[in-house]
Amino acid sequence: MRGVKLRRLLVIASVSGIALMLTGCSGSNGSTASGCNEIAIASIGPTTGLDNGSGRPPRDAAELAVREYNAKHPDCPVGLLTYDTQGIPENASNLADGIAADTRIVGVVGPTFSGETAAMMPAFEDAGLPVITGSATNPTLSQQGWKTFHRIVGNDATQGPAAAVYITSELGSKRVAVIDDTGLYGKSIGDLTATSLVQLGATVALRTTVDPESVDYSAAVSALIGADADAIYFGGVSAPGARLVRQIRDAGITAPFIGGDGINSGDFVTGSGGAAVGARFTCP
Repeated sequence: MRGVKLRRLLVIASVSGIALMLTGCSGSNGSTASGCNEIAIASIGPTTGLDNGSGRPPRDAAELAVREYNAKHPDCPVGLLTYDTQGIPENASNLADGIAADTRIVGVVGPTFSGETAAMMPAFEDAGLPVITGSATNPTLSQQGWKTFHRIVGNDATQGPAAAVYITSELGSKRVAVIDDTGLYGKSIGDLTATSLVQLGATVALRTTVDPESVDYSAAVSALIGADADAIYFGGVSAPGARLVRQIRDAGITAPFIGGDGINSGDFVTGSGGAAVGARFTCP
């Protein structure tokens, strides 16, 4: 394992968007006939399930980067191994040990979401496996002492306050409902936004959650009606966000709907049945 960790640390990662260029030729065990190590990168995230729209773009970008790299280095190609978490931390956790133990894998693109990243990082850190995520924005991920965790976007400690500034300054909202989907990402960005709203003089008229596994958000919608909010902030990912905004609009609530980068997905638009028109979101 010491040799595997050293080889992983010697990977040359060049990030442009989410592209990785990896090299590693030697005559050590596990090499091909040409004397080049059999190496691969792992792409991790939801490629099926309700939130696959968030996981497919980074997977596709990794495929493109590997294809372009291999075209220039045919004598020492890099493989790509795709792991589908369906956006569920438990699924990610079950995959982590196998990925960490696979000596072909020298780096990870992903994971997509904060919850699955938190579930997998202990195994990856122990194995010395470098990770680069372009979307897991929970601030605590970079506060665990993990030396192999890297993030190429800003985190929710800036995104939440920025949303609050937009809601109060640009929209002029005074009473804001904050709803999250109970996930690590959703709850964190919801809390950060709510705290910033209060600091900016707004009232958090409602602070509640929705179950991402449920399809009935009538309780949250009823609470919204009673809260008389002039803006709605949602912390969470696309599938529950789409269901929530659809049911809000079906109830006749017209207050602006704002979310974080978790709803920056075609799945949010298509899943809302047209109710996403006019929705806003931040993106770090």
